[in-house]
Amino acid sequence: MDDRNAELAMAELERGWAARRSDLSQRLDAAVQGAIAGVLDAAGQLRQAMEQDAAGALERVRRERIAIAQEVAQLRAEQAGLGAEIAAARQRAEQEAAAIRRAAQAEGEALLRDAEQRRVELIEEIARLEQQL
Repeated sequence: MDDRNAELAMAELERGWAARRSDLSQRLDAAVQGAIAGVLDAAGQLRQAMEQDAAGALERVRRERIAIAQEVAQLRAEQAGLGAEIAAARQRAEQEAAAIRRAAQAEGEALLRDAEQRRVELIEEIARLEQQL
C-alpha cells in the first residue's frame, strides 16, 4: 500500500503543481496583457500629444507665413510708391534744370546783346571823339 499511497501523493502533488502552474500562467498572461495595454495606451497618448504639437507648430508657421506675405506685399507697395515718388522728383528736377538752363541762356544772350550794344556805343563815341580832334 505504500506504493499506492506514494502514487496517490505523487498524483496529488502533480495535480497541485498543475493547478498552480495554470494559475501562474493565467496571472502571467494577465500581467503581460496589462503591460501591453499600458504600452499601447501610452503610445496612443504620446501620438496624440505629438499630433497636437505638430498641429500647433503648423498653425504657427501658417500664421507667420501669412504675416510675412503681408509684410512683403506692404514692402512691395511701398517700393512701388517710392519708385513713383523718385520718378516724379527726377522729372521735377529735370524740369527745374531745363528752366534754369533756359533762364541762363536767356540771361547770357541778354548780356551778349548788351555788351554788343555797348561795344557799338563805344565805337560811335570813339569815332565822335576822333572827329573832335
